[in-house]
Amino acid sequence: MTHHSEPENQQNPSPENSGDISHVPENFRPHLFKPGQSGNPGGRPKKKPLTDELEKILDTVSHDKAGKTYATRLVEAAVRRAIKKSDFALKEIWERTEGKVPQALAGEGGGPVQFQVAVLYGSVDDDEA
Repeated sequence: MTHHSEPENQQNPSPENSGDISHVPENFRPHLFKPGQSGNPGGRPKKKPLTDELEKILDTVSHDKAGKTYATRLVEAAVRRAIKKSDFALKEIWERTEGKVPQALAGEGGGPVQFQVAVLYGSVDDDEA
């Protein structure tokens, strides 16, 4: 026994959803979204106030005799410190300014990642036959 019927409460699409713009006044038509056009193509603006402030400070010239930026002094100090020991703060600053290093995906033994996909044919109704 097979049940493949349309939903009983399906209604005709409204003019707003059918693509028919005859109901829209002429002066509004140039401002309608075109099919497939997003109303916000750039998406929501990304806010990162702490990172923005950190970048401003790092680009500022420090008060040392050589006239180096804080970024230059920080990198020089970080390299000296990294030679001696690992530093969590260094990792955080690096990731905030440069972004996280992408993690490589590898399969078994370092090879490519492999997927198994099962394709099933049939219907739940087949069990009733």
